[in-house]
Amino acid sequence: MRRLFIVGNGFDLMHGIPSRYSDFAKFVQGVNIELFQYVERVVQNLSPNGLWSNFEEALATQNAEELLKYEQEENDGNFNDLKMAFRDWVISVKKYIDFVNIGKKYQFGEDDIFLTFNYTNTLEKVYNINSLNICHIHGYMENNESEELFTGYIWGHGKEKEELDIAIEDEYSRQEIQNIIVSYKKEHQIQKMNNFLNERLGAIEYETNFVVLGHSLGLVDKPYFKALIENYPTAKWRIGYFEDSDYIRKIHSCHEIGIKEPLFFQDK
Repeated sequence: MRRLFIVGNGFDLMHGIPSRYSDFAKFVQGVNIELFQYVERVVQNLSPNGLWSNFEEALATQNAEELLKYEQEENDGNFNDLKMAFRDWVISVKKYIDFVNIGKKYQFGEDDIFLTFNYTNTLEKVYNINSLNICHIHGYMENNESEELFTGYIWGHGKEKEELDIAIEDEYSRQEIQNIIVSYKKEHQIQKMNNFLNERLGAIEYETNFVVLGHSLGLVDKPYFKALIENYPTAKWRIGYFEDSDYIRKIHSCHEIGIKEPLFFQDK
């Protein structure tokens, strides 16, 4: 039986890795207080529970009036600053994984393959998974790449320009703010995922399991799950949850995404 493990940030959290948004916020606050204040000023609806999906979705609900004021003050470079800070934070998390003794919580087989939404090397470092069996869908820095040059992590919200609700009357200003917020949009890598699965999974067997570990099933990543359902309609879905509230939320997410008859298991 072939298994595709779909891995999200909760997987790293289960291993004690400090990869919450709140950890990123602390990092930014420590290295660039002006950038931290910018995020606090203009990004609305930051989730108190630290789910990455909420952080990314919040990038689409920035305070338009505050953002316009900020731009009129002739500030610039904040998205690039945030992108660079994100890269530097991921590097720090990967160094944590390299130097801390992290125990295994799961058993994987040689035939298992992995679609990970994380930017870390937990699968490689902790579980010794062959990199050929892992698709880092949102980017991954190889050891031989320059930390100074690499900015290839893909993250952001999932809304199109016409979906943004910008409460500014002036047309020119509204368009300006829309363009800024659209720059925070995630570019989904569906073809990259399909190419990996075609190569590593091939013709799917009816008994194939898709196992979700630590992924919130947030709407930002909905296109990936839609593509999986369309391309592999006979796959059986097994979805891990941490607590009752997570279970209830994932039931609604499965309905929204279109995952039929999933089997849930408590992932501790």
